[in-house]
Amino acid sequence: MVSGAFAKNDYHLREDDDDFVDQANVMAGLDHANVLKLLGVSFKLKPMFIVTELFSCRNLKEALWNNDVDQNVCNLFSICFQITSAMAYLESQKFIIIRNLSAKSFVISNKATVKLINFTKARKVVDDSYVGDTSESVNVKRSSLEVLDGCNYSSKSDVWSAGVVMWEVFSEGEKPYIGLSPELIIRFVFQGGRLSKPALCPSDLFDVIHKCWLPQPKNRPSFQQLKLKLAGKSSVYLYPPQPFEKPSFSPDCPSFKSPPIGSRGKSVDRLGLVNTRVNVSVIIILDAILFFGFIK
Repeated sequence: MVSGAFAKNDYHLREDDDDFVDQANVMAGLDHANVLKLLGVSFKLKPMFIVTELFSCRNLKEALWNNDVDQNVCNLFSICFQITSAMAYLESQKFIIIRNLSAKSFVISNKATVKLINFTKARKVVDDSYVGDTSESVNVKRSSLEVLDGCNYSSKSDVWSAGVVMWEVFSEGEKPYIGLSPELIIRFVFQGGRLSKPALCPSDLFDVIHKCWLPQPKNRPSFQQLKLKLAGKSSVYLYPPQPFEKPSFSPDCPSFKSPPIGSRGKSVDRLGLVNTRVNVSVIIILDAILFFGFIK
């Protein structure tokens, strides 16, 4: 028995056959603790389904907002490390670009394992560059300058998006750029504006996050560099220090608290608030074809 996770018009269900095959090819052969593993593809059912490992989980964005994750720096740091670990692995594949990375791209289990599950717009390229169609939708809140300007994607545009994801983690799932329209967000970031430090995020960690939003892609850190930067801070933010290949949550870590000045007791940055939830359904597929490389 195998399983496949999907949501309407999102995640693993694709109406367009070519996009479906592209997504399957990107996921084929990926093997990392923080990336959802592809087991096969079912072509006999309509619509077709990507078949994945069985993984009991919650959407990361929803888990953060609902306080299902203990909000202390150690736990949030562990989540961020697992995110950068997943992305560093994709970067090492030369190259897999996600293109729409957000907190909703990840899920978290009851054992605090974080996995990347959303490959709906991902592309595998050989030169770390992909030019998207100008007619396709762009996630303005999480897109880099070069994506907003010309749909130019790379691992460094994913780095920008990952910086926003880590901001979301330390903002307890709040929405970035609250109160700004897409047009104003574009003007804001092109004029040098950036998200401000969340109350729960230590200054030295925010310095790492902030470098993800440097204007020139070449000046942003790679995911491997981000992973190493966070690994270097493990003795401070993991209690007790944990091996980084299997980071674990630390309930005894002291929390960085701030006065509850926002809705539901959350500390709200002037550019952050709660985001809309996305429900992920888990289905059981009994008739699947094992996927080894490309399935014809």
